[in-house]
Amino acid sequence: MQDSLPEYSLLATGIAIVLIATTIFVVVVRKRAEKKYQGTNYLIQSHYEAFNSLARHRDIESRLLGICRLIESQIDGAMCSIMAVDKKTQTLSTAASVSLPKSYNRALDGLAVADGVGACGTAAALGEPVLVADMRKDQRFNEFRSLLEQQGLVACWSHPIFATSDSDVIGTFAIYFSEPRVPLGPELEIIVRNRDLVALIIEHEEQRRKQARLEQSQSSLFTHNPDAVFMLDLEGNFTSVNRSVCELLLLKEEDLLGKHYELAVPESDQKRTSEHFEAAKAGIPQSYEIKVKDQTGQLHDLAITNIPIIIDGEITGVHGIAKDITERIQREEALEFFTSHDSLTHLVNRSAMEQRLQQLQENKSDAAIFVLFIDLDGFKPINDSLGHYLGDEVLIETAQRLQQVVSEPNLLCRFGGDEFVAVIQDMSAVEQVNALCAEVLAVFEQPFRIGEVEVSLSAAIGVSANDIEFKHPMELTQRADVAMYEAKKRGGNSVYWYSANLDEGLGYKVALRTKIQEALAQEQFELFYQPIMTDKGQVAGAEALIRWQHPTKGYVSPADFIPVAERTGQIIPISEWVLKQACRDLQQLKLYGIKSVSVNFSPIQFYREDFVSKTKAILEQFDIKPGEITVEITENVLVNDTQRIAELLQQLRDLGLDVAIDDFGSGFASLRYLNMLPVNKLKIDRSFIENIHENSHNAAITCGILSMVAGIGIETVAEGVEKEEECAYLVEHGCHFMQGFLFSKPKPLGELLKWAERQQSFENER
Repeated sequence: MQDSLPEYSLLATGIAIVLIATTIFVVVVRKRAEKKYQGTNYLIQSHYEAFNSLARHRDIESRLLGICRLIESQIDGAMCSIMAVDKKTQTLSTAASVSLPKSYNRALDGLAVADGVGACGTAAALGEPVLVADMRKDQRFNEFRSLLEQQGLVACWSHPIFATSDSDVIGTFAIYFSEPRVPLGPELEIIVRNRDLVALIIEHEEQRRKQARLEQSQSSLFTHNPDAVFMLDLEGNFTSVNRSVCELLLLKEEDLLGKHYELAVPESDQKRTSEHFEAAKAGIPQSYEIKVKDQTGQLHDLAITNIPIIIDGEITGVHGIAKDITERIQREEALEFFTSHDSLTHLVNRSAMEQRLQQLQENKSDAAIFVLFIDLDGFKPINDSLGHYLGDEVLIETAQRLQQVVSEPNLLCRFGGDEFVAVIQDMSAVEQVNALCAEVLAVFEQPFRIGEVEVSLSAAIGVSANDIEFKHPMELTQRADVAMYEAKKRGGNSVYWYSANLDEGLGYKVALRTKIQEALAQEQFELFYQPIMTDKGQVAGAEALIRWQHPTKGYVSPADFIPVAERTGQIIPISEWVLKQACRDLQQLKLYGIKSVSVNFSPIQFYREDFVSKTKAILEQFDIKPGEITVEITENVLVNDTQRIAELLQQLRDLGLDVAIDDFGSGFASLRYLNMLPVNKLKIDRSFIENIHENSHNAAITCGILSMVAGIGIETVAEGVEKEEECAYLVEHGCHFMQGFLFSKPKPLGELLKWAERQQSFENER
């Protein structure tokens, strides 16, 4: 028994040792399990916090710092860094770092995304992980050697961070160590999982910023839009308005929200506006124009755009944009008004009067129609002596006085210049018309007082009626015009009725009008050219002069057909033909040293809306260069609406045309207007050139003109030079350009080219 005691003792000791070892093993395993559980729990908790921060829109830095702390808690000795790519500069900058020194992070900010630039620059460039166990032995870190030694950094594992949408590299996820280190499998798994979470955080932040910028942009578009922008619910009530809406309607935002849009829409436009609103509610965008009234009752013209507001496929309201087009509408209305009305007196113009006569004729009723052609006696001297401003005021007051006598349904028209036409349709007896004519003449009995100036006028009236057969309604006006001249022959302040014995003169004009139309169609017109010479005897240019060679009557004088063409409006196609032909001929003229051509423009052209645009088209058609064409206008163009004429002349200058006043001194123009008008040439009327070397009166006027315009940069051309003595006198007194029979009569193109060729030979010989 005693012998067995040692054996039992040894057995007991062994069992005790086993129990102790087992207990120790169980404790160690339990602690390891608890540590693993705690790590896993921390990992889960950190991921939860990261996703929770996404939901709660925490700032990106705090979210990324949380990831860094997580990694550093899971991998012993790790120092985590997250860098973001700047796509514009292709560089990296630190987005988050916990344990790395701030000086190190600052040093790496702006790191180039390129192969061979450290671990992060290379990983971002190649899109591959760069795992460096010892940076001291890797040449990619040569330029960072001193920085790494200073910070005590040895190993670096850098992973590219990819965008989930397009796989672009948006950053790097790097872990540093202070000793050589190779990543283990579980460590790489932790890094990859958290790298993807970082990508999600970065992308979420970028989307948030884009959304914020979009919302700010949309808010700016709404709030700061100069146009009125608003939103309506499906009932038509304002749910949102910008500042421009309030300024337009002169109401505060709180006064509009919840109110129906009809509070600003006049009753006349409410039905149409409602139709557009209902269409927009049905999903059909709308564009229309309406009037709205502000708080004071003033009306504004608006161009409205309505767009349905669609959310999740359902129309929830209507978006509106209103552009204030009041000024445009007013301009259009003014433009429309002045297409049928005179710009000075605001009476209907000739075109509108012709339309009224045409309508009355088409009615084919037996009602009597009378036309009164009213011409002012003594108006031209007023313009010549007192100037166009006072003349305009007299015309305006004349129109006002006549309107008091000629009332609706009758029509009063300013025919042109100092001529007025009345179309009478509510009278049937000659006695009634004579009584009306007496009232018209009576309006001139009282003097016109303009400021301190008082002037007296009278008038002559020609009357025609539709009781004498006619084919075209304008014949009534032409007959009244003829009768008016008969009234003038009998002295001022008189009336004359048209009669058949006046047909002879009228018949000639009507026939001439027909022949002019035939001449246009059959190309019977041609251009002659008269050279314009310099004071040195050289050719400076030529003036284009229209000629009409009738097939049976030979040449018809311009003095005969131009006035008729101006009265009938045929001067417009004639003038366009002249400009085109001159531009066409200029190509040949330039070959013979004639570099520019002067073309006469009719006053009638300046009252056509398409005048400038048609002129521009012709110049472009023939590739005319600046200075090659000079527009010649007579002083009559300036009689009415000088401001408008000045604007048109400036537009012609802008096209590269020179502008000359022709026959200067023969009309009303004054030298003071030269400073107001965009003209650069002046042609002195031939009446002042004749015998200038002997006539002291002509010499004084011409020398005065030459000296006055010399200082304002206007060229002068003396017209009608026929004698050597006249030429010598002009040259001596500073006139550099001349034109007249002394040098050459007007010639057809072919003859002028031969003349120019001889001139070139003479100049070469000299």
